Amino acid sequence: MANFAPSCTTILSFIIFMLSFYSGYGSRYYDDGVVERVPSVTTEIPLHVPMRKWCIPKNGTSDTLLQSNIDYACANGADCGPIQVHQVCYLPNKNFNHASFAMNSYFHTVGAIPENCDFNNSGRVVFFDPSYDACIYPSS
Repeated sequence: MANFAPSCTTILSFIIFMLSFYSGYGSRYYDDGVVERVPSVTTEIPLHVPMRKWCIPKNGTSDTLLQSNIDYACANGADCGPIQVHQVCYLPNKNFNHASFAMNSYFHTVGAIPENCDFNNSGRVVFFDPSYDACIYPSS
């Protein structure tokens, strides 16, 4: 009787092949200057893979609401030092970028659950790292 069980080498090769689908990232650029790192393959990631998450504003959020989100987050526990003038997350000096950092900091300070990223329905939880250059966003 023939042995049809896969060898360890075959299994390892398959695992490496599958992991290559989950490690590739591409970039998505928006008119407001935000760059998103997104998976380059649209394959669903299995539920058993731990997912890090971040909170950022939804695209199209008004500058007024973005500023309100910054004010609220910074007054309620967010670490807003990095978005101050001459700090690592100050540039680009746009409300969307500053709100992204402040909202995410608040989200992780009070508990990284979807309800803490609502911000009057202007926030969204994402599974790509919005960090750039020396500006590192906290994650869970």
